[in-house]
Amino acid sequence: MTPRGHVSRRWIGLKPRRGGLVAKLVLDDISLMHLEFLRSVLASYIESYWVVACSLFKLVGTPMEERIFFQEIQKVAQDKLQEGTLYYEESFAADTLHNAVQLYEQWGIVEHHTQDCIRVLYLNEQWNVDEAINSVISFVGQFRQ
Repeated sequence: MTPRGHVSRRWIGLKPRRGGLVAKLVLDDISLMHLEFLRSVLASYIESYWVVACSLFKLVGTPMEERIFFQEIQKVAQDKLQEGTLYYEESFAADTLHNAVQLYEQWGIVEHHTQDCIRVLYLNEQWNVDEAINSVISFVGQFRQ
């Protein structure tokens, strides 16, 4: 609410395209508060996915045991925390980090095989270059605060 009891609104509009419709989204103060709440709840999860994306460099040209890769993720997270680029200690949560790796497997970025009962992770051939990993980091990073 603004002074005088008026609800302030923010308009988000899409430019019309040839033959398309224009969509507008009206966000009042309450909607903005809800979005801010959701962003704050999701922020540590997004950060976990970003940390794993940053850790994918460890797999460029180097297959790695899953257990060792998760140790590397923890090191990357610790480094990012010390640099001040990681804001939530909850980003270290093992379950969320595992979920991030699974998502990158679903996206076809990370692959695995089992060798002597040990799960080995590696990058799909098209993602096995620094530039491709940078694109993943940028994509996930755009959702960070």
